[in-house]
Amino acid sequence: MNANKKWLIRFFALLLTLCVLCAGTVIAVDPFCYYRLTDRPYFANIFFLSPGMIRNSDYETVLMGSSMALHFDPDVVDEALNTRTLKICENGMNVTEMRSLLEACRTENRAKRYILCLDMDYYRFMEPADSKYPIYLLNQTKLDDFKYWFNFDVWTKYLPLDAATWALRQEGSVTERYRSIGVLKSTDGYHEEAALRAALFAKPESSIDKTTRAELETMIPNFDETLHDYLAKFDADTQIILFLPPMSVVRWYQYSLNDSTRYFYEMRLHIAEAVTQYENITLYDFQSCDFTNDLSLYRDAIHYNYTINDFISREFAKPDYVATPESVATANKQITENVKQFQAKYSDVLP
Repeated sequence: MNANKKWLIRFFALLLTLCVLCAGTVIAVDPFCYYRLTDRPYFANIFFLSPGMIRNSDYETVLMGSSMALHFDPDVVDEALNTRTLKICENGMNVTEMRSLLEACRTENRAKRYILCLDMDYYRFMEPADSKYPIYLLNQTKLDDFKYWFNFDVWTKYLPLDAATWALRQEGSVTERYRSIGVLKSTDGYHEEAALRAALFAKPESSIDKTTRAELETMIPNFDETLHDYLAKFDADTQIILFLPPMSVVRWYQYSLNDSTRYFYEMRLHIAEAVTQYENITLYDFQSCDFTNDLSLYRDAIHYNYTINDFISREFAKPDYVATPESVATANKQITENVKQFQAKYSDVLP
């Protein structure tokens, strides 16, 4: 064997050894808790942790949604529904990401109940699913694990953090600390002026531009795809709760400025009609509630304080806010009336 061949063999043997060592290190330390739940004094990015929590934690219910669901307290949901809840919520979670997370949950087949926040605005956009969440950890393809083993963030950020904080290991489950993300038992920052500020900076427009109209017209098809191609795949004995979150009256006022309200009314009605095809899917509607007119409960046009989160959690155990096409049609009229009352009340300050 000539010198060149020996050199190549040694080179590839060394390369293979390094790859095995790298993979073994990541598997052993597992900073994203993908292979097992481990306690550590720091948190990896919540997007990186979610696949491992889906795969390894103990839960019966999954609560999922954008920032309008982020402040839900899993303990309150657990108490109301006598369950164990895994909350997967994050600012700006888009529809494509929710679908990927739902598929991962369905593959694990642990949850018997799903509670999904329907942030209608996000159905206007279909963004790349890999924008935040590591799809290579969600797609259940074992060959994709190498993207975890040789991930840039893992080697430059999370493994060094793990080594630096090894002596600071904390007591308490990483699951409990993950559950507490976003739980905010405070009303600081929630007041009338904060919510009203969103209305004051809203600019009246005579019509919707072509781009916005095209986005609004995709809401219903995007919802239908989520319903029929994703939610319908779950077993018939899996309970699915969809809820329309209680945006403040300010948000509906903003919609009214460019006549986009009708698209959201149509979307609401369509959702109510579409879910009637599935016995295991229930829609809850909180968007015309009286408290949506109380701006002291909001910190902007859409985000409400924890008292509303807790109220909604307990209502999931009751039928009072279960929506039908008829109740949604009535609620649409109530929302229109709420906007009129809002305009009359603040006519001296609104643009």
